[in-house]
Amino acid sequence: GIAWLRVETDPHTGLNKGYAFTILSTPESTADLLSRKSPTLRGLPIGVSVWKDPKDYLQEKDRVLKRKVFVKRLAANNTEDDLLQYFSRYGKIEKVEVKRSHFDNTSRRIGFVIFEREEDATVCLEEKLHLLNEREIICKKCKNTAEARKEKLNASNPNETFDSSRVHSATF
Repeated sequence: GIAWLRVETDPHTGLNKGYAFTILSTPESTADLLSRKSPTLRGLPIGVSVWKDPKDYLQEKDRVLKRKVFVKRLAANNTEDDLLQYFSRYGKIEKVEVKRSHFDNTSRRIGFVIFEREEDATVCLEEKLHLLNEREIICKKCKNTAEARKEKLNASNPNETFDSSRVHSATF
């Protein structure tokens, strides 16, 4: 059963934002819900995840950032498969993403590559020239907000770093 529930609502419209937080009454209830392959609420599919302590979340995010490479100057027709094929030469890839416009799904000509190992991302970043389909692309190390802000203040060229926290991923 449910011990506590809070449905998030928009303060201006009063409409729900499409997500909620809950605490289940027993560890068994939690385990049961998390073990379901396709949980539903009133017949509609829902996503379920465990809330993480902010400190744990930030530590995990920092670990991922060490393996994450920002890619810019992509051609408009570059795909995730193109990135996967090119960057696989440096090591195993966990995830690739080409950022797209929410309005018309066209490429924003930037992307991200997350390597399975930090060492592979480092080797990729040490290489100065990257050519994807005969086009030069630029690869940068992703940094957390604090690192990017500090480097921007100290850098002679403010475009030397990329703050990945400014680009949001949305899943619908």
